[in-house]
Amino acid sequence: MRSLLGKFAGSRGLQTRKEGETALEAGDFAAAESFFAQTLANSNSILDNAERRSQVRLQLAESQRKQAKFSEAEGTLRAAIAEVSSDRDRAIRAACWLALSDILLEAGNSGAAETALQDAIATEAGSRKPDLSRIARSRQRLGAMLLRSGRTAQGVAEFENAAKALEQHYGAEHIETAAVLAALGAAYHAHNNHAEAQRCFNAALAIHSKCCGRHSPEAMHDLFGLAASLAQSGDLQRATAECERALSMREQQVGGNFEDLADMQFALAGMYIDWGNLGRARELILLAIGYFRRAGGKRFANALEALAELEAACGNLDRAVKVMDQAIKAQETESPSSPELVNYRQRRDDMAVRLQRMEGTPPDLPEVVAPSVIREVEERPKPPSDFLERLVRGGRTNTRVS
Repeated sequence: MRSLLGKFAGSRGLQTRKEGETALEAGDFAAAESFFAQTLANSNSILDNAERRSQVRLQLAESQRKQAKFSEAEGTLRAAIAEVSSDRDRAIRAACWLALSDILLEAGNSGAAETALQDAIATEAGSRKPDLSRIARSRQRLGAMLLRSGRTAQGVAEFENAAKALEQHYGAEHIETAAVLAALGAAYHAHNNHAEAQRCFNAALAIHSKCCGRHSPEAMHDLFGLAASLAQSGDLQRATAECERALSMREQQVGGNFEDLADMQFALAGMYIDWGNLGRARELILLAIGYFRRAGGKRFANALEALAELEAACGNLDRAVKVMDQAIKAQETESPSSPELVNYRQRRDDMAVRLQRMEGTPPDLPEVVAPSVIREVEERPKPPSDFLERLVRGGRTNTRVS
């Protein structure tokens, strides 16, 4: 009888876990949490070892994380970690540490998240057959965390260790190795070590070109990274050549797909703005607008705003005001009550006031403008163009304007 009851309980445990997995995949996180909790509550042969119970706890913690129940998810994972203490359970314990780091980071506890990542790396490295790819992923996460906190040298070191681990695991010319080399190039760039940054971007570009194709988004990203490093190290001529090479490659690759080409032209314009080549930037924005005009929407409005700011920066305030009028009209069509529309109108008014100062004529402001707004605009110096920051935020080839 006990044997029969055990088999029944085991079958029920399997069923509730499967129902939990279905609910988790469907996005019903509360139901998933309930099913996984029931699975753990059923004492049966299905969960007769610590590794299996910890696997269910990982799923339970994920369902709790999706509901922003960070304290509960942390408790679930710490219980799992405490239970899997033997050497043969190092893999599942490392996975629990890794999941815990994600939850702690999402909860805003970056210090504890960093410690959890270090524990994940140490646990995996201490196993009989360490998973080098998992170690590399953990080191990349830790490196990114260190970079964000301003500890650039330590962050770069973690990316270097990740690159070595992936090269050892996959080989020197694998796409995973290329991805971490590109990330390492970005880390070196942040540390102003441009010789090493360019070495990494060139190596990543060679692998991505071979594995993904010369026109692939991965190769384009490597080219952008290389160009940015060249520009920052003072070699604007080579940087420009690399950017134009990337653009030429994309023009050959997309054919009739003008969307990707327009996005790349817009992102590349941002890099030219950063380098002070406003003429070429204007050409590229105008080319991008040619596509965005047909598609309409927020991207078209953003591109017009960028063009207006560029015209203003070049001293063409009359053109800038007219283009801002078009941006306002496009944004009104897209979203008549959006915060961007308020900003567009204020920027347009600012340009009109500056134009009036140049020409000595009354500003062409909208009919209803509060006097306080006019005073604020008049007293304010030329404002920083926040669109420049948005344009040059990274220059990735798959950057979207919206």
